[in-house]
Amino acid sequence: MLYGFSLPSRGQVPDTRASEGQFRSREWGIVSLRLRPEAQPSLALTGTSSLLVLDARSDSFALGFTEKGTFWATTRRIVPEFGLAEMAQQYMHSLLLPVDTAGSSPILLCIRRLWLSEEEIDEDSRPSYDFISGRRIQFNKTICTARLEFYRQRGASYCPLIRVDTTICGSQSLREGAGVYLQWILAEALSRLSAEADLSGKHRHLLSIAEIKQFNGQPYQVPILADSNYPRGVFLTFDEFRNNAPSIRDFQVNRTRHGEVDVVYIRSADNQFRATRDLFGYSDGKQLFLRYGNTYCPLKKIQESFYFMGLEEIRQHREETGVGPYDRGASGGSLYNGRPLRSFRPRKLDLADGKVY
Repeated sequence: MLYGFSLPSRGQVPDTRASEGQFRSREWGIVSLRLRPEAQPSLALTGTSSLLVLDARSDSFALGFTEKGTFWATTRRIVPEFGLAEMAQQYMHSLLLPVDTAGSSPILLCIRRLWLSEEEIDEDSRPSYDFISGRRIQFNKTICTARLEFYRQRGASYCPLIRVDTTICGSQSLREGAGVYLQWILAEALSRLSAEADLSGKHRHLLSIAEIKQFNGQPYQVPILADSNYPRGVFLTFDEFRNNAPSIRDFQVNRTRHGEVDVVYIRSADNQFRATRDLFGYSDGKQLFLRYGNTYCPLKKIQESFYFMGLEEIRQHREETGVGPYDRGASGGSLYNGRPLRSFRPRKLDLADGKVY
């Protein structure tokens, strides 16, 4: 048993090589994430009798994705074993020292964003360091990003205490230690709450639980989610996309043979179609497409989010041969047959800010 995971049995996870950039989640296996309660409580929150957790994410489809394999990767989506709110609540209670419940009140944790992903190190980007060892990460890195908000309950209302926006990187893969990342995020958020926030909640504006839910749902009350029809046109900006209001209707799309580069042509003032890359995406009248790198990926709506398969890398497929071109007759050489190998990864578009995870 790998720490933090319950792996599906053999045969439950089909190969996704046939997906060809389509978001076919039914073909994927599921990896159940669980957290290990702490044996020794270490945190004290003044006047806090318990913790309540509200899962306010845009969807409960996945906490992230993990892949097995190099060329033909098998995708598994990560989901909590028995509900994220209940699982986080149980773990955080294991961190808290017992307190006198007289005069105490609960604290509400609102999980607005929580996402796990695995990325390759970009040599041109700033170096990344493991959050546990502090050592520089050389190859693949795991990223955990979260937005958490804490409230103090006062009667039937709640007062805001602190918001925690955090991102951590690590060298341990999600298959080996997704639980480690999630536990660290939750423990660090409680530590910041204990150290930085005024836990009394005095002199703060009071909110009802309905108002908190309404506030968290505002970014997703947009036409692109409410509408079932998508007019044909080009979305130049994220705001145009959110409002399902393409500003350009006269356009053409050119796809290369293998689909690794798409080009959108917009009719200009001189009545000529000219290529442009300064846009957010487009609609063909039936399907929405998001610009991601040099490609336009079809979007799949799941609850209050859009998911897609992002084309990450184009490599030439290498075939093992009996005699290689450079080994002067020795066996075990390899040849590139010229066929491009497309590496697709599932991605999520967050409609709160237009970021891709």
